[in-house]
Formats: sequence, C-alpha cells, structure tokens
Amino acid sequence: MNIAIDARFYGLYHAGLGRYTKNLIHYLSRIDTDDLFTLFVLEKYRNESFPKNFSLQVVDAPHHSIAEQIKLPLALAKGRYDLVHFPHFIVPILNFSTPFVVTIHDLIKHKHVGLDATTLSPFMYAVKNKAYRLDMWWAVNRSRHIITPTHFVKNDIVDWFNVSDSKISVTYEGIDTDLSNHQTINEPLHVLEKYGITNKFVMYVGNAYPYKRVDVLIDALNDMPEDITLLLVGSRNSFYQKIEDMAKQKGLSHRVNILGYVDDEELSVLYSQASVFVSASAEEGFGIPPLEAMSASCPVVLSDIPVHREVCGDGALYVNEGDSQGFARKVNDLNSNSTLRNTQINLGLGKVTEYSWERMATETLSLYHSSIKH
Repeated sequence: MNIAIDARFYGLYHAGLGRYTKNLIHYLSRIDTDDLFTLFVLEKYRNESFPKNFSLQVVDAPHHSIAEQIKLPLALAKGRYDLVHFPHFIVPILNFSTPFVVTIHDLIKHKHVGLDATTLSPFMYAVKNKAYRLDMWWAVNRSRHIITPTHFVKNDIVDWFNVSDSKISVTYEGIDTDLSNHQTINEPLHVLEKYGITNKFVMYVGNAYPYKRVDVLIDALNDMPEDITLLLVGSRNSFYQKIEDMAKQKGLSHRVNILGYVDDEELSVLYSQASVFVSASAEEGFGIPPLEAMSASCPVVLSDIPVHREVCGDGALYVNEGDSQGFARKVNDLNSNSTLRNTQINLGLGKVTEYSWERMATETLSLYHSSIKH
C-alpha cells in the first residue's frame, strides 16, 4: 500500500506535535517494511535518512497558511496515494483525490477562546478562529477515521461534532526512553551550572498559554519555603513574557527561572534533579511531560482534570484546579515526607511502563490498513 504522511511537524522543536510525528515515523520505519511511505517534510529535513520503503518529498509550506492549502493537494494528486495521514487537524480542503485519517490531539481552541489566548488583533483573531473551526469541521467530517490520544478527547469530539464513536480510535502516546539514557555522572552539575541553578526547584515543562495556568504555580511559591524556585521550560514567546512580567509584579521574579527551549539531553537532567514536577493546566489532550518526569524518578503533582487522571492515574498527586495553596501543600509534603516521596516515585515508574511509542505506531498502522479497506 502507498501511504503519505504530512510530516511537516517532524522534529522536537515543534514540541508535543513534533515529538508525536517524529516517534510515529521512527517506529513505523522499524515495524513496517512492506508498505510504501512518502513523508511530506519541510526543506530542512530533506536529507533525513530512512529505510528504502520511505521517501521524502519537500512541501515547504507553513502551517495554517494559504500555501499549504495549495501545495498539499498538488502533492497528493501527483502521488496517487491509497491514504494520507495528517497528524494534526490541519487538512487541505482542496484535497479531493486521497482519503485520509487525521489525529486530533485536543479541542482546546474550541473550549478556550478569547483575546487573552492570542497576540492577534480582534479582527485577525476572529478570521483565524473561523478558519480553525472550518478546518476542524472538515477534518472530523471528511476523514475516513479519527485518531485521538485519550478517551477524554474522543468523547469531546463525539459531543461537539455529533459523530459516531466508532469513527474514532484512541492510541495512547508514549515517552522517549532515551531521555533517561542521556545522563552521565558529570552532566547534572554541568547543566545546573549552565542555567545558574543553585537552589532546590520544582519544574514545569510546556507552553504558557492562559489555559496552562502557570500563574497558579507562581502563586504557589508564596506557600513554599523561600529557597525553592520554579523552573519553567518551554519555547519563549509573548506568553512567557507575560509570565515573567507577572512574577515581577508579585515580587517573585528571583524565584522564577524561565529557561526557554532545552534539548532532550538537558531536559532529562533537569527532570532527574527537580524535587517535584508540577502542572496546573486546565486542559490537556494527553500530557507527555508528567510521564517523562515519572520516568526520571521525579514525583508529580497535577491539576485534577480528567485527562491527567486518565493518563497518569495513581502515578501523580492531584490538586483542585486553580488551588495554588493546594499545590504548595502537595509539594511541601513530597519534600518533607520521604515515605510519601518514595511511594509516588515507584508508582510513577510503574505507570510509565503502560505507554509505548512503538505500540502507538503499531495501532496506527493497523488503522491505516483498515481505513484503506473501508
């Protein structure tokens, strides 16, 4: 079978979407030597090496652009593919030639709207929001099959779009096992020195959009010992600038360390050295960072939302959404009670064994085949 994958999100710079796409392709290349795959990639990845049943085609069109709505349909029409997989809800509306499956990671933009969630002008935000909703409607209603990372997202799609749940399959994501393999005896000190980390710290990994509620984590510092700092890891943008400004206004800038993007080698060290991983997010589609923290023997405290419960189970401790004092109490408990800490570390290490990128790729490949036969 001849299968295309829109791999323009390939690469870790694209955060969760990039990690999902990269691991999907990596494990497909290991488990499937029979099907033919064409990967639509950006120019910078044209020289990536893959097995002989994989070929690369450059489609150098930005995401959410008019160019992708033109270039992707042309590439699909030229290739005569049996199926194309879009690993994100962005699908070309002018694709009339190739059936497709789509991965929808969440409906956050449906549920968290408003000018506080954008840097655009009100007019441009309204235009972009309309385009998003059209794209999502098309992805849901025109696809052969929909893939989601959790049952929570699957149920969301059923509720919002009134589609049959038989059209949607859940393929849980995984964690990169080589994160823990990056560490050497000398690395922790080197990485901590590089970022000027001298105090005990709690850690958050992700973006700083309003629904992530990073403000709750900053407020929680008021009820933690003075020597504990909050380490924030995520690509810097205007939303992280707002977080930095907020910390200054609250007189806590000396206890908030915004690192920006870090590579996997350094990320693994930071997970292993953090006293606790924290996330106060109001919404997630899956949530890879808490599992990565667990794999590094770092205890985890999360907002008590359905996705966190579904994915992390008893591997994490939970706090009511928006409760900064609750986060502080859980962090303080983990730092002062060695029995509780060791229990949570062991529960977390057990939880991460339930997730595998290879299993996700195997299940996705099966969905490709069943969708082609549909």
